[in-house]
Amino acid sequence: MAHGLHAPRPGSRGRRGLGAALLTGLVVAYPLAWVASTAHAAFSGCWSSCGGASRPGSGLAWSAVAAVLLAVPIAVGLDVARVRSWAAWVTGAVVVVAATGAWAWFSLDPDNAEFFVRLGE
Repeated sequence: MAHGLHAPRPGSRGRRGLGAALLTGLVVAYPLAWVASTAHAAFSGCWSSCGGASRPGSGLAWSAVAAVLLAVPIAVGLDVARVRSWAAWVTGAVVVVAATGAWAWFSLDPDNAEFFVRLGE
């Protein structure tokens, strides 16, 4: 740990980590939205209109890509902040898996199949 004139302030690593996570989140936001909507379309069979066959395998693959994109800002933020706690990394992984699972659950619900169709009206 550095001492003297160039010693970092106690909260500066956390702020830098948060800033890096937010910036990375902005970078992956559009691809993440595209991948998540593609996963929804694969699970539900609906995009601009309904009637297509659902493809759960394809939806699962797109959900895995979405999970990776969602994990990137969390991992970058924790790495920049130099968080070495396994609990923090496991918590980040649980958040990613829970968010991806919730989106897949939402997409598989037949009542939500026309979600993007209604947005386009």
